Amino acid sequence: LSSCNERDRATILRAVRQYGGGILEFAAEVLQDDREVVLAAVRQNGWALAYAAEKLQRDREIVFEAVRQHGEALRYAAEELRKDREVVIEALRQNGDALRHAAEELRRDREVVLEAVRQNGEALFYAAEELQSDPELQPSIVFSNAIAGRGAHARVFTIRELSQAEDSHHQNRQLVLSALGLGSGRIVYMPRDATLGDLACTLVDRHEDSNLVFMVMPGDLIPGPLDAPKPLAEFFL
Repeated sequence: LSSCNERDRATILRAVRQYGGGILEFAAEVLQDDREVVLAAVRQNGWALAYAAEKLQRDREIVFEAVRQHGEALRYAAEELRKDREVVIEALRQNGDALRHAAEELRRDREVVLEAVRQNGEALFYAAEELQSDPELQPSIVFSNAIAGRGAHARVFTIRELSQAEDSHHQNRQLVLSALGLGSGRIVYMPRDATLGDLACTLVDRHEDSNLVFMVMPGDLIPGPLDAPKPLAEFFL
């Protein structure tokens, strides 16, 4: 950059900090092609990705930061990044409607669609047609699913079986589990016919600081949200 452009660069960086990333729209092309300027802009306003040079719309870090700030910025990402599962899921966790900008193969991915619906039930409209009637992807089911998806911020519990016991009416056996998380342990009693989803909801109900949980099951298995209907007893045979 020339000394004049260096001054312009410093000016636009100050403007981004003061007025937000949308100021990139009015920057000179040489600054819209400047990685540091664009990265600063999208961290302030994900929509600024629209004004970035094409080569920077292919920059994974820049796009990731943009969709983290505003999921719908995915529409301005290069095609190859709209196929990137991790980038797309990050966008969906911010705004489920960003599913409409994801690559077709990801709109057919049940786990990806679940993340979109979890953020916004109406996002199911943008899923592949064959998934729109999937029972596990209906908003009422997804909203009650407390199992975290990969990469989500959630509390982690290690689940182990302590014993089995008769319930108070001596009709059904119960699973007696230990749930260890963040240095504290809890004893959890679950019906023998409970599902993984039931256990996740029980843990969330007892720990109001989180609405999603990861569960590390015997064998270090970590189920995902689509495993919610699985019988809990299968993990303790």
